[in-house]
Amino acid sequence: MGWNYVFQWATVLPLEITAAAITLQYWTTSVNVAVWITVFWIAIIVVNIFGTLGYAEEECESWHESSVVWLLNAHLLPPPQSGRLASSLRSLSSS
Repeated sequence: MGWNYVFQWATVLPLEITAAAITLQYWTTSVNVAVWITVFWIAIIVVNIFGTLGYAEEECESWHESSVVWLLNAHLLPPPQSGRLASSLRSLSSS
């Protein structure tokens, strides 16, 4: 079981990093794919150095902060009075 996991990640991780680099090359062709691969690889190494506790702490804070921002925007901002969003909201509330 353990070796299957190792071989699976040894195959999938380079594939995922290369796919992400090629995707970013769509927007900027001036940067070589190898540079993007290096950036993603270093980011993965940094996350792994901090371990599970650091990753879990960041993930929890990220979800908490985004939910607070969403709730504040949803409840404090006035609803739109005109435009495409307003007509969509009116059609949803009338059905």
